[in-house]
Amino acid sequence: VVVREDAEGEAGRIVTWTGHAVSAEKLTEAWAAESLGENRPMPASTVVAFSRAVKELQDKQVLVRAAGEQPEGYCIVEERRTTGAARLAHRVVCRFWLNGAGIQFEAIEGNPVEVEHYRRTVEAEYARAADVVEATDVTSWLVKEVRRLGGWAIRESGGIYFVPQRATQRIEALKRALKSCGVTVRAIPAMRNTDAVLLALDGLAERTTRQLGKLRDEANNSDSAKNVVKNRLETLDAMDAFAREQRMQ
Repeated sequence: VVVREDAEGEAGRIVTWTGHAVSAEKLTEAWAAESLGENRPMPASTVVAFSRAVKELQDKQVLVRAAGEQPEGYCIVEERRTTGAARLAHRVVCRFWLNGAGIQFEAIEGNPVEVEHYRRTVEAEYARAADVVEATDVTSWLVKEVRRLGGWAIRESGGIYFVPQRATQRIEALKRALKSCGVTVRAIPAMRNTDAVLLALDGLAERTTRQLGKLRDEANNSDSAKNVVKNRLETLDAMDAFAREQRMQ
């Protein structure tokens, strides 16, 4: 893609980013400064934050297992090799769960010192999650935002996206806001020339090829082949309409 600072006749932007956890408060301030509205990356829900906090305890000899009697509960299980035996022994140290009053816990086979250590670790991680937007959540939000703006992934694995010219103003505002929070966003002007257009449309071609492959496989193997074909054709029609719209820009 050939670009220059004062590019004219742009097709859009080639967008990529490298992120990390950011302060939720700082992100809110950056969004307000750029007048980006209320749609922004948010801290994880309480259930997700609790799950992540407990799973921070997991290592080679400490296992985190869902507790069957509590939908949001987890048991901390320590694994150790028994003396003189060629097998492993397991000990359920304690159990954590989440309810309206916050994080609850109970000791099972653990002593007070180790249970207190686990409790402090979980509560600290859970409290941190309320003030931080994790890197995975920033990335997940950006992928959804690119798609909402009419963009798509240039490669199947993601990571590099094409966003059409009509969304340039918002992309640049997002870039400035996220940069102030330490997230690097690259938004490279893509010139409207043959190579730039082909690069952007290659992503659509890959998606279409994958859909056609699924259509053939499901039509051959599914008991309800007619419905499968109908649904897939509707998907391909939508993708074709989207591709035609981009070619007109």
